[in-house]
Amino acid sequence: MTLVLHQAGDASPVAVPAGRDRPSSRLQAGLGELDRIGGLPAPGLTLVTGEPGVGVTALALRLAHDVACREERPVLFLSDHLRAEQLDLRLLSSIGRVPLREWSARPRPADAERRGRRARRELLRQPLSWAVADGAVTPVTLALAVSALAERAGLPPSLVVIDRMSAVARSGDAASVVAARLREVAVHHGCAIVVTETGLASPAAAKPARPQEVSQRFASLQPQLDAHWYVHRQELRDVDTPDAGLGEVHVTWQRDGATGVATLAFLTHLGMWASLAVPIRNGDGADAQTTFGADG
Repeated sequence: MTLVLHQAGDASPVAVPAGRDRPSSRLQAGLGELDRIGGLPAPGLTLVTGEPGVGVTALALRLAHDVACREERPVLFLSDHLRAEQLDLRLLSSIGRVPLREWSARPRPADAERRGRRARRELLRQPLSWAVADGAVTPVTLALAVSALAERAGLPPSLVVIDRMSAVARSGDAASVVAARLREVAVHHGCAIVVTETGLASPAAAKPARPQEVSQRFASLQPQLDAHWYVHRQELRDVDTPDAGLGEVHVTWQRDGATGVATLAFLTHLGMWASLAVPIRNGDGADAQTTFGADG
């Protein structure tokens, strides 16, 4: 198994730019509704769960980008199912406010091309790296990658995102053992680690799992976790819901902090989470449409 680091916005492996050291006991998530509940524990391990298609990866990408912009310390995003080019595409779409369908258009609209170039320049300035795995990743492998990233940048990372718990849980160890080792990595480097997991219920199931039920499923991991978030969007179950374009992040448990529910906007055409309290703007600075669930 190999783990290759890529600077976000560039498919070729390169060194990660250094930034300033800003140690903190909490990292702002960049979404005011979540920050008011406490943001990300750091150092600490946060588990983000949800059903397939709800936008768990999109939320993890938003966290990675926002923390990289704010903290100016290295951020590592690990995936075993998305290539660096695919991760770039998702972030460039949200940063540049270019709908995903416009990226695949040939020829690409001139306005989308312009906003895409601007978004790539912004992304290349961020200390954000993709770690793309071609096989099972163990906590030891991850620890080595984080150490390598810190050595390149001359600073410890602020955030490590592991998109799918299964990426590191396939090593044969129990999930609780893997979680304990990941938390050791977080404490050692003084960073926040976010691990996502989907597939909690079939999309065809009559009812989605309730946040409390999901929390109980991961009760064995709670001694190793610092927080658990559950992501829910009612429109996945009911296309006629008045809450179309909205989603909820339930902070069901925190080791040292409050619990609560953050209601956010989900812009389907961009595959992006956004705060309801902040105007959504296009890549050229103009206000975007405010019907969050619409495509266009």
